[in-house]
Amino acid sequence: MPVAVHVVAGFLGTGKTTVLQHLMLGLSRERVGVVVNDFGEAAIDREVLGGDRSVVREIQGSCVCCTAPEGFVAALGELLARGALDRILVEPTGLARPSDVIDTLRRAPFASELELGPLVVVVDPGRLVRGELSDEVLAQASVADVLVANRTDTASELELELFRSWVASLWPGPHAVHETVRGRVPRSVLAWPDRPPAPPSPGPGAGHAPGAPAADAHTHTHTHAHTHAHAHGGADAGGGAHEHGADAHGFAVDTFRWSSDAIFHRGRLLDVIRAIGAERLKGIFRTDEGTVLLQVASGSLSEVSSDRRGESRIDVIVSAPGAQEILKAAREALDDALLQESERIGRSQTLEIALPNGRVRPFDRASLAALPGQIPDVSTLIPSRKGAAARLCQILDAAGVPVLGDAVVVASDGYITPPVSLGELRSAVLLHSLDDKPLPADRGGPFRLLIPGAAAPAGPCSNVKAVVRIAVRSPGSLASSGL
Repeated sequence: MPVAVHVVAGFLGTGKTTVLQHLMLGLSRERVGVVVNDFGEAAIDREVLGGDRSVVREIQGSCVCCTAPEGFVAALGELLARGALDRILVEPTGLARPSDVIDTLRRAPFASELELGPLVVVVDPGRLVRGELSDEVLAQASVADVLVANRTDTASELELELFRSWVASLWPGPHAVHETVRGRVPRSVLAWPDRPPAPPSPGPGAGHAPGAPAADAHTHTHTHAHTHAHAHGGADAGGGAHEHGADAHGFAVDTFRWSSDAIFHRGRLLDVIRAIGAERLKGIFRTDEGTVLLQVASGSLSEVSSDRRGESRIDVIVSAPGAQEILKAAREALDDALLQESERIGRSQTLEIALPNGRVRPFDRASLAALPGQIPDVSTLIPSRKGAAARLCQILDAAGVPVLGDAVVVASDGYITPPVSLGELRSAVLLHSLDDKPLPADRGGPFRLLIPGAAAPAGPCSNVKAVVRIAVRSPGSLASSGL
């Protein structure tokens, strides 16, 4: 039976450690493993975390989402190897990107032994609306499945109202919101809600600055149930699509959902979205080139990268004769845009460079080894690695990649990095051989991307195993967003 794993994230000083301590008191009858990423923060008091029934592992000095993912995976593996755990709680450093932590869990070698719970993010609502926090902190909060507003006793009523307005502006928004003091949250924050709400109509915007109240703001002093799909591809077996019919003005509205492990082929997905002819549309999709937020308004389609993880979802409004039939056909076409298992397998032994114009240039090991500028022994650049490598700048040039733009790096297990500039990627190398043979899987094969001496923001791209695809975007075509 899989072990439940819960990520409790939040910026420095929000009280996430206190929240974790309170949760542990309520789990005193369970065997709980805890992974703490201590990065200049006070370590958790082991006695407060449940005494003899808890097992704590600390990862010090590095952030689990970029420079220490292997240590994080090793700590989790050690906890699982002990057996008899009921659940595992993960407290990343306040600097961590929650999406990177979730991605690391998804691609861990023992991922099938884990069951991901809702992503819990703890915030200080007063500091958030006073503009004291960075965009990175706002991004953390906006991707939460469960949002905990701690330290509400230090915020004014006006600040709380502004915070609630900001939360109401998020799409798709958290499943539940809790306002509390001293970390006192119910155990229910660790569980997925089991009742779907009425989906909101796609509004004109999402995620605006917290100082500007939304027109539909309401008080978040209770939890909001939301469907969590468990099906492995396709629609939620529990009826994830919500039929709303046509109103007196001839509009038809519907919401479709897919489980978190369903992956869309980005090219086919965009073709379907354009063909729907929606009056208004908002969708968040896990694709083979990263998670993206798609919007259609006034006949224009926009796309931004998203740090949100979880189910894919679309809210769509159609105003046309036969609107219900259009929505039904749209659902079928979206299902057909899902990546098939045969497509995933087919990509595992070649490197694909996907260009902005839709063309794809494949490279096998032999063609990579034939490129100029080979590095016979990569240990001359990175002492801890072995093998022969090609310079990524040579690969990109051979594929006709433009100088400017961004790209995402895709691994065979479905992991996708955040967007990184082509300028940064051009300094990378791609391991392809070891002792004149294909790079083995246990060394990150068939292809492993390394950026010597990489620093933020390229951290997640500095060491990517099992690379199968690099998807290139023109400048400005894929802006990064915390939604």
